[in-house]
Amino acid sequence: MANAGLKPVAGFLLMLNFCMYLIVAAVGGWAINFAINNGFFIGT
Repeated sequence: MANAGLKPVAGFLLMLNFCMYLIVAAVGGWAINFAINNGFFIGT
């Protein structure tokens, strides 16, 4: 049972990965919303 000690580590990494995914998805959603509302104006 060498894998029994790794289950808490795997669970922690899974939750960390999920939290980072949510953060990236939230920032990406905000950026797309901001770009749609304000447009991509370059220069004058």
